[in-house]
Amino acid sequence: MVPTDIPENLSFYKAWSTDYTNGDQNIRILYSEPGNALDANLKSLDIQMTMTDELVTRDSIVHQYKLTPLDVQEVQVRGQTGFTYWTQSGAAGNSACLLWREGNVNFSISLFGNWPPPGESNPHGLDNVLIMIANSLQIVEQ
Repeated sequence: MVPTDIPENLSFYKAWSTDYTNGDQNIRILYSEPGNALDANLKSLDIQMTMTDELVTRDSIVHQYKLTPLDVQEVQVRGQTGFTYWTQSGAAGNSACLLWREGNVNFSISLFGNWPPPGESNPHGLDNVLIMIANSLQIVEQ
């Protein structure tokens, strides 16, 4: 699936697929502002789709490896229950994230870089952008 509606000034950067020995498969698509790809402050959009048996639950989000999700909120996305949260980062600023499951696929959409930063005073300021992107996902025929 690819989004038909992405924030202004973001262009396709790259995509790749990873197969795991347990049978899971991850497809990742990155969009970014024009500029030096190594600049952590560029506005970026990261979309991941993982075919897996692992369910998306509040507990699975709160207990992620090497990640501390803050202010996890339940939302409705594409007719499914999903969760939004934000994470703190020093180098690339804070990130806003949306996770949900459709069928046997877990979806993750993250915004990082020079977006208005989520934080304690406005933790869900980017939720509408995340949900807009999620709702625009369309199947692409190969």
